[in-house]
Amino acid sequence: MVKAAEDLITRLNEDLDKETFLNSDIFDSNLSFGGNFLLIKDILVQLIRNSMVHGIESPLKREQKGKPRKAVISLSAKADDNDIIIKIADDGQGLQLDKIRKKAIASKKWTAEELSKWNDEKIANLIFESGISTAEKANLTAGRGIGMGIVKQKIDDINGSIDIDHKTGKFTEFTIKIPAIVE
Repeated sequence: MVKAAEDLITRLNEDLDKETFLNSDIFDSNLSFGGNFLLIKDILVQLIRNSMVHGIESPLKREQKGKPRKAVISLSAKADDNDIIIKIADDGQGLQLDKIRKKAIASKKWTAEELSKWNDEKIANLIFESGISTAEKANLTAGRGIGMGIVKQKIDDINGSIDIDHKTGKFTEFTIKIPAIVE
């Protein structure tokens, strides 16, 4: 799984003209995902794509913000009681809550008045709604507003959960909990 993540980041670095590396120092490669291996791999691919497209800034923008040119995506996995906990984080620009809010209003699913009463966590979770994307335009990598909804659905389907932590200008981190596979 780590090798696939590294290969994806290498390809996206070339496609998106970015400089990013994977830190997987605390990824327990002995974990068994059982029949969920490919599902988890698909989820991680989508989350890495999102980090690279939406979160990680260009090397020049990172330097202008006082960050290292090279971005970091961290991937960890460990067993904890009855769950497997997977974390994927980037040191990019964090979630763009204003853009998410504007896209939600443009979707006509919610009014500006309704969204003004929501806290940041509830706004952040709109990324899991179909049709919500902060990409300026859709392409083969991102922007159609369906990928994160599919991620959430896949995790729900295996009785898991996904949470978001973020800080504007600093990072975005997803924590996924799935039931451990007993073999």
